[in-house]
Parts: sequence; C-alpha cells; structure tokens
Amino acid sequence: MNAVLDLTDPTSWPDNLHRCLDTLQDVFRGWEQGAGAVKAADYDRADAKLHEVLQRYSLLAWHCTRLTDHEHHSIVREGMKLPNGDMLLRRIVAARADGLLGSGPIKSLSRRESL
Repeated sequence: MNAVLDLTDPTSWPDNLHRCLDTLQDVFRGWEQGAGAVKAADYDRADAKLHEVLQRYSLLAWHCTRLTDHEHHSIVREGMKLPNGDMLLRRIVAARADGLLGSGPIKSLSRRESL
C-alpha cells in the first residue's frame, strides 16, 4: 500500500519531493508561461522525473476550480460525465439561470454550433 500524500499540506511532503520540485520548478513554470519558454522534450523529462518520485504515493485530490457551485453539486450527486455539446449547453443554460452569464454565450453558440 502506498503512503498518502496530502496535497493541501506541503510541510508534510517528504524531502525528496521538495528537492525534486525545487530542481524542476523553472521547467514547470516556464512551460506554463508558454511561448516556447521551455522545450517540450525538457518538460517531458521533468514530468517523468516528478512521476518517478510520486510513484510511491497515493494522491487524493480533486479539481473544481472552474466549476460553478451547481456543477460541483451535480458531479457529487451524479458523477462525472464525458463532455459533449449537450453538456456544454446544459452548463451554459444553468449558469445563465444562476445569473452567472448574460444571454450572449447562448446566442453565440446557437449561431456557431447550431445548438
């Protein structure tokens, strides 16, 4: 059984992970900046090294930074679903109903995507 790594508490992370991230941080930050700041091969090597260090751990995390409260609750209640045009339209309509969007995105998508 792998040890669980608490992603919310970097002070609990093992020293080898801190050393790895310290060594690779410029590559990862450069990749995020885009515009050729880091070559793809360099990023791939850094990613492989981080993956190697993390192999002994189980990561428990979730990513909801771009979800509305309605979307988050829907995922908890019904589980994840594959994205498609119908899902996109439902998300936009729900965001509109919640007052998070004007009517522009729906009209724009309806013209472009025939939704």
